[in-house]
Amino acid sequence: MFFEKQSLVSTALIIGYFVTITIALVVVFMTEKDAVSAEELILTLSLFLSFFIAIYFLVFTIPVLTQITQRGIEVKYRPWIWNWKVFPWHDIKSVTEENVDPIGDFGGWGYRFTFKGKRGLIMGNGPAVKIEMKSGKLFVITTDRKVEFLRNVAKYLNEEGLNG
Repeated sequence: MFFEKQSLVSTALIIGYFVTITIALVVVFMTEKDAVSAEELILTLSLFLSFFIAIYFLVFTIPVLTQITQRGIEVKYRPWIWNWKVFPWHDIKSVTEENVDPIGDFGGWGYRFTFKGKRGLIMGNGPAVKIEMKSGKLFVITTDRKVEFLRNVAKYLNEEGLNG
């Protein structure tokens, strides 16, 4: 069995996030200082910071869970995929390696969709696996353990008598 837990760990993205928040706070503080009372300003800043801290934890700390079992390739990414999403072995046409550029290929990180119908769980730049279903649907999962992932997939596809 294969199991992997990945979180979004792009240092540049995290730094950019905090720089953006800092700039926004400075702008809010400088423009609102004369127009509102101190209590309103504190409330506004508290709500602003609470919102961005919640977004930070939602985006940067919730992991993607991937496992390969006898049922198939399974993924979970709360709050978007609560229960294990299973790609059953008998529905898989092929599983191949791919390199992913989050911005160029998917327009960002996280649970992504493209106009061409490709979906993916994109946690970083680089190695990924592309699951092509017999229905024609494509799903991409980034992985830090591509070789082990593909070795486990090959094992199960061979056990199922599928050519993958």
